[in-house]
Amino acid sequence: MAAAKHAQHKVTPAEPVLAIRALLDAGVDIDARDKHGNTALFHATRSHEVAAALLAAGCCVDAQNATGDTALTTAAANLAANATLRLLADSGAWTGQKNTAGESAVTIAVKQIVGQMVHYPGADEEHASTVRTLLALGCPVNEQDANGDTPLIVAARAGEVKVVEELLRHKARKDLRNRAGETALDAAKANVISALDG
Repeated sequence: MAAAKHAQHKVTPAEPVLAIRALLDAGVDIDARDKHGNTALFHATRSHEVAAALLAAGCCVDAQNATGDTALTTAAANLAANATLRLLADSGAWTGQKNTAGESAVTIAVKQIVGQMVHYPGADEEHASTVRTLLALGCPVNEQDANGDTPLIVAARAGEVKVVEELLRHKARKDLRNRAGETALDAAKANVISALDG
């Protein structure tokens, strides 16, 4: 028996948007939540077109999930396209929102940048651009998380030079200390000492 041949279907960017419209037309709750409290907009932060369709349909831009994250902080964690970050802010997302860990969108983005194991050509500028966009949208530059770390301390500790430069251009305070008493300079020195000891 000959194996059946299956035609591969390449999904176009318009198809998810059309599917969303069909679901909404069928009466699906646009702000329904999954078991973690995420709405469809949280999941759509990786797709500008889908996020735009949900926002145009009137979804809640500042819904919070179980950890206090919003679509904007989720987009920051996903290092979403700058256009998506702007779309969320232009739609009324509160740029000062902090999750239950005390992390703002900028802190979340910087931690995500630091946590990336693979660096590719242009990554440093792309990361700085994400931070620049969040700060231009009004996200606070000097917010401290539950450990007292600021985005500058996190970036300095990891040696993310372009991100550090971007934060300093936006008036990040160098004198703030975390709960361990570290400033950004202390964190950067610890990073260098650790590298030398290793």
